[in-house]
Amino acid sequence: MELFKKINRLLPFLLFITLAFTYTFILAKPIDLSITDIGRHLINGREILSQNWQVLFENTYSYTMPDQSFINHHWLSGVVFWVFYSINGFFSLHIFHTLILIIFLMLFFNFLKLKSSWNISFGLSLLALVFFATRTEVRPESFGLVLTMVYLTIVHYIKKKDELKWPTMTAIVLLQILWVNLHISFVFGLFVFGLFTLLEVGVTQILSTKTRKNLVILVAILGLSSLINPNTIQGALSPFTIFQDYGYKVFENQNLWFLRNFYKGPIITMYYLVSAGIIGLFFAFPKVPIFEKTLAITGIFLGWTALRNIPLFVIFTFPFLSIATKEMGIFLKSKISIEQPKLTKLLVMIIPLTLLWLIISSHPFFKNRKPGFNFGLIDNQQETISFLQNLPSEAKIFNNYDVGSALVYSLYPENKVFVDNRPEAYSSSFFQDLYIPSQNSEQLWGKAQERFQFTHIVFGHRDITPWAQTFIKNRLRDNNWKMIYIDEFILIFAKDIPENKDQIDRYAIEVPLSRLRI
Repeated sequence: MELFKKINRLLPFLLFITLAFTYTFILAKPIDLSITDIGRHLINGREILSQNWQVLFENTYSYTMPDQSFINHHWLSGVVFWVFYSINGFFSLHIFHTLILIIFLMLFFNFLKLKSSWNISFGLSLLALVFFATRTEVRPESFGLVLTMVYLTIVHYIKKKDELKWPTMTAIVLLQILWVNLHISFVFGLFVFGLFTLLEVGVTQILSTKTRKNLVILVAILGLSSLINPNTIQGALSPFTIFQDYGYKVFENQNLWFLRNFYKGPIITMYYLVSAGIIGLFFAFPKVPIFEKTLAITGIFLGWTALRNIPLFVIFTFPFLSIATKEMGIFLKSKISIEQPKLTKLLVMIIPLTLLWLIISSHPFFKNRKPGFNFGLIDNQQETISFLQNLPSEAKIFNNYDVGSALVYSLYPENKVFVDNRPEAYSSSFFQDLYIPSQNSEQLWGKAQERFQFTHIVFGHRDITPWAQTFIKNRLRDNNWKMIYIDEFILIFAKDIPENKDQIDRYAIEVPLSRLRI
């Protein structure tokens, strides 16, 4: 009996350690610079610390649209990333980012417990990891996930204690100022407190008049504090304006219906199953607080509108799910007279979800490239970076969207890029009238060559867009361009001109099409 009490006291800790270990394994996938944004974020940080303020306002990394205005809404994340990168390169950066997401998981796990119990929290957190596994890259949005959970936890205690004192309000405002400079997701901090205040003032009116008054004041100050960023009002409005001239379809920004035939993995199916379950529970347990219900509806909507919102789908829907699961347990207990031991109840909750997680995680989508924990860069990618850095400083590079960030990391400021993976930093006409047509049409490619005098092409050959596939096939047949480098992700061509003769003589290679994803 004494042993069981000790185990019971340690249970929350043991459950979280299990979750943290599992999440760490999911996150410990090598960084792939060829398709991620982290290279550009690092250069953002380096340049800002070097007082190159242009990166805050202009598209300074590109030679095609250098004067295009740009709102750098994640500049502070770049600074933080660069500081940790400076310790031991990509290894220390990867470790830091993993710790950030473990903190997020801890907050999420504890928050679900506040709404239900440890065993329910563990079961739902285990299920949540399957969704979180879709977003493992080193991204500024990870700070937003942590701060969203901090805000939700604060709201919980405001409701529980019926008080909101000025020290707490000051801390929240400081967090908002930090958040608006870390990532564009700061708008969800405003949403959490705005929604809670609106429902409390206009619907529930459970809290005291003083607390409700302070909530209104807090929301107003949070809105004003969001102006404290390098782009002031434009930065504060960026969540609502970023898609106004968005000329390129980014995979992660597409809705789940659009992605149903393209996305590999069980997440879309699971999204629909969980959403259907939540809607069913709305009717089964109508007494769940309106704040959690409204959050859940918002989460379902956000999850459907864009793949990148899947973590927000979980954050906003699982609190309702934890409350409803607890209510369901109370209901079943009232109908079943047999008293079960606590450990048995825990196992009944955990075992089915564990089996579910094991089945889903066995899907190739979730598997690491190598077994075990792998922090840092993908094998041999440093070799690619070194090759890029040995390109002539006067090289004029044509590149595709995917590898833009890797080129910024490898070459800036000696060389600038044709395009990088920030659609908001380029006009829609750039993509629709230049970038895509130049790859689809040999005639327009010739005009682009005359205009920009390309000497090299750096291209991610895993780009599955029709125009990229057409472009790669055409260049492999084009005697004016010679392939000088290829790895698992990137290929490099040099134009057959006198300036490139030594490079071509030294590195020219013939590669069968079967090695490329064409």
